[in-house]
Amino acid sequence: MNSDYEYLFREGKIGNLVLKNRIIMAPMATNFALQSGEVSQRLIDYYVERARGGVGLIIVENANVDYPTGRNGAIQLRIDDDGYIPSLGALCHAIHEAAPEVRVALQLSHAGASTKASRIGGSQIVGPSNIPIGPGHEVPRQLEEDEIKGITIKFGLAALKAKKAGFDAVEIHGANAYLLAEFISPWTNKRTDIYGGSVENRLRFPLEVVKSIREAVGNGFPISFRMNGNEFMPGALTLEDAIQNAKLLEQAGVNLLHVTAGNGYTHERHVEPASYPEAWKTNLAQAIKSVVQIPVAAVGVIRNPVTANATIEKGDADFVALGRGLIADPYWPRKAQSGQAAGIRRCISCNTCISRRVSDDLAICCALNPAVGREAEMRVLTNKIANKKKIAVVGGGPAGMYASFLLKKLGHDVSLYELEQQLGGQLCIASVPPYKDKIGWLVEFLKYEIDVSGVELKLGTEATVEILKESGAEIVILATGAKPYIPPISGVANASVLTAHEVLAQKKSFSGLNIVVVGGGSVGCETAEYLAKTNKVIIVEMRQDAAVDLKPLNRADLLRRMKEAGIEIQTQAFVESIEEGQINCCVTESDGSKVSKGFKSDLTVLAAGSVSVNNLAKRFGQAGVKVVSIGDCVKPGRIADSLRQAILLAKDLALGIDERFQKSE
Repeated sequence: MNSDYEYLFREGKIGNLVLKNRIIMAPMATNFALQSGEVSQRLIDYYVERARGGVGLIIVENANVDYPTGRNGAIQLRIDDDGYIPSLGALCHAIHEAAPEVRVALQLSHAGASTKASRIGGSQIVGPSNIPIGPGHEVPRQLEEDEIKGITIKFGLAALKAKKAGFDAVEIHGANAYLLAEFISPWTNKRTDIYGGSVENRLRFPLEVVKSIREAVGNGFPISFRMNGNEFMPGALTLEDAIQNAKLLEQAGVNLLHVTAGNGYTHERHVEPASYPEAWKTNLAQAIKSVVQIPVAAVGVIRNPVTANATIEKGDADFVALGRGLIADPYWPRKAQSGQAAGIRRCISCNTCISRRVSDDLAICCALNPAVGREAEMRVLTNKIANKKKIAVVGGGPAGMYASFLLKKLGHDVSLYELEQQLGGQLCIASVPPYKDKIGWLVEFLKYEIDVSGVELKLGTEATVEILKESGAEIVILATGAKPYIPPISGVANASVLTAHEVLAQKKSFSGLNIVVVGGGSVGCETAEYLAKTNKVIIVEMRQDAAVDLKPLNRADLLRRMKEAGIEIQTQAFVESIEEGQINCCVTESDGSKVSKGFKSDLTVLAAGSVSVNNLAKRFGQAGVKVVSIGDCVKPGRIADSLRQAILLAKDLALGIDERFQKSE
C-alpha cells in the first residue's frame, strides 16, 4: 500500500458491510441500459471495468421504482417488477466475479418533477406541490396522500428485489431535485398537510421510505441515503435543515449519509463546471459528520488522491465518493494505491458526460477516456501484438501523444516527433485562461504515459521525409494539429492585430487597452476573460449567441463570469475592416435591419476558428510511406475527437487492420 494515502486505503464499514477502502463510486446515469429498463452487456462491461479498478463500493446508477411516473432519462434501469431481477442479478454476479472484494449497491429513485410528460406517457408529472423544480421545467401535479403511501411501498418492494438480485446494499436517492428531495426542500414543498411545513413534516415521506425498506430487507442490510447538504438559494434547503435531517435519518436506521448539494435551480452545485475547485463542498459532509455516529460520504470535484486522503484524515468524512473521476479513469484507486497516482487521468470537469445524457438523451461518453461505453471492445489494447512495426508519430499534441503510448504498449517500436521543445500542443495554450488549469492535468497524464511506456521522443525535430525514411519507419501517423484561421478582413495584417493563440501561447499581458476579440466561440470568450482583468474587452460574433460550442453548464458559468468581468458581447456582427484604433462591423439588429458600427480598438484579437495543418500527408505518400492522419490535422475539433481517433487507430493496429493507411503512387 502507498503510505501517502494511508487513510484512503483503510477498511471501512457501512453497518455490517466491510469495504476494503474508503472509495465509493457515486451513482451516475449512463443511458447504457436496454430500452426495456433491463441491464445490457454494455452496462455490465462498464461497471466491471470500474470494479477491476479497485474501488471499495460501486453504487449502481438510479433504478426507477415506479414506472412510468418515476422515470427520468431516455433510458433508465427499472426495478418496479420481479422481471428485472435476473438482469440486475447478472450485473451483480459479473462485478463480484471480476472483483470479489468490491461491494455493490443499487440506488433507488423516483424522478418526481425532474422528469417530463413526454417520458411518462403524456401524463402530468408529479411532485409535492405544483412548483417546477427549475427554469423551463413543467409544473407538477401535487401528489395525494394515498399516492405517497403507494410510492413508499414501492420503494420497499424495490429494495427487496435488489437484495434478491445480489446487491450488498441499497441507496435511497433523496437529493438533486428528485422526488424525495422535492419533499425535503422548502422551495418545492408548499404542502399544508402532514407532509409539509416543518423540517420534520417535509422529511416524513423519506423517513417512511426508510422504514418501508428496512421492513422489507431486514436489520442487517445496509441503507445509504443520498442527501443535499445545501441547495444554495434563498428559500431553499439550508445546511441547518440538512443537519436536522441527518439526525432524523440516523434515528430511522440509515447506515450511510451520502452528502451532495444543489437543486434544479442550482444544478451546477451538483455537477460542477471547471471553475469549481477541488473538494469545495466537503465542508457539508463535515458538518453532517459532526452530529451523527453513522459514516458519512463526501462528494464534489475530488480528483486527486492527496485531496481524497486528506478528507478522510481530517475527519471531514468517512468515505469519498468519486463520480466523473471514475468515468475518466476507472483505475483511479488502483493507481493511487500502487504508487502510480501521477498516471491518473483526472477529470477536467468539461461535463461532456452530463451534456450527452441530460441535454442530448445519448449514452454518456468521456472527452478524456474514449473507451467509456466500449470497455469490452477496447480490451484488445491490453494484449501484445505479434507483428511488431516501426512507427513514427508526427505531432506531440493530444492525438499524437495518445496514439504513441497506446501503440508502444501494444509492442510497437514508436518514435514521437515534435517540432517544439515541449509536448502538449494546443492543450498548453488551452490551459492558460482563467479556470482552465485542469486541462494541464491531461497534459500531465499524457506525458506520464509517454514516459513510462518508453516512447522515443524527438523534441525540437522537424519530421522530414528523409529523416523518417532513414529511421526505417514502416508507418507514419500524422497528428500535426491545426493553426489559427486568419479571416480575409481588410487591415488584418496591422501590427495591432494578434491571434488568440499568440496572446495565450506567449502569455502576453496588456493593461488599460480597449480590446476587441473577433469571434465569440469558447476560445474567443476564454481569451476575453483572460484579457479583461486589466483591459476593457468587447467580443464581436457573427452568430446569435456566444460560446455555443461549450456544454450547457460550462457555458452558463463562463457567460456569468464574463458578465461579472464587464465583457461586452456584440452578436450578429460581421467585421468589415480593421483600422488603427477602430474595428468596423456590419451589425444585424433585432428587427433585421443592418447598421454599421465602429468599436474603439487599441488591439484586435482574432479567435475566428482553426484550419488543419496537413501539408505532409501528400509528401509522405508520394515518397511511398504508409501514412494516416488523425486529430485536428484532419478536421479541427474537440479533445474528445482527437483522443477517440487515436484509440480507434490503435485498436485497428491491434487487430491487424491497416486498410486506412495509404500510399500515393
